[in-house]
Amino acid sequence: MTVKDAVRVALRAYMGPSARAAGFKGSAPTWRRINDAGDVALANVQMSPWGDRDQTSCYINLSVAPAPWLEFSSRRRPLPKSLSESYGLYRERLDTRWDIRSPASAESAVLDMVARLDRDGWPRLNALLNRPTFLSQLRDDGLGEIKQKDGFEAYFARAEAILLSDAGPSPELDALLERMTADLDPKIRESWQGAADWIRERALSRSEHDEATPAAARHC
Repeated sequence: MTVKDAVRVALRAYMGPSARAAGFKGSAPTWRRINDAGDVALANVQMSPWGDRDQTSCYINLSVAPAPWLEFSSRRRPLPKSLSESYGLYRERLDTRWDIRSPASAESAVLDMVARLDRDGWPRLNALLNRPTFLSQLRDDGLGEIKQKDGFEAYFARAEAILLSDAGPSPELDALLERMTADLDPKIRESWQGAADWIRERALSRSEHDEATPAAARHC
């Protein structure tokens, strides 16, 4: 048995039950959870494409894709049936690399991955499936690997505006769209302006939908 085969066996034996206990479904190497709003949280164990029969390295990727973000992402091409972590708005790789140098050591490595996910991974993903918590994360701590202080102010304004469009038009949304499109480079102006128009239209459609839905139905 190769190291990678041994890792897959251990993931099925230990990671699967851990994921299910946290409310996630799937099979090695990826597990997902979808909330009632359609937001998707995902954990993925990535094995290095390098190495050989006797060694490999593993990483754990975390990802959360709110439903409005997925709707925005599907404007240009349909989404796949099984989302990968690359579709997340929030994306993070846990700061541990597991170097596995023999099939015999695969089990202990996977058990350590399980412990790390139980402690830091599943709770974080489940918390971010709460939309207010996700918005607080976006505003205060960034989106995992991407931080506002790194010069992504327009990106963050767009992300927040997409999420707030669920609540319909608002002065807060207008301010975000202004931040998003201010001082645009001419090379990207058309694309970003198109995104702003889409967000406005989505917010208006959500507002019209709420007005057309009887109050009793909205609170079922």
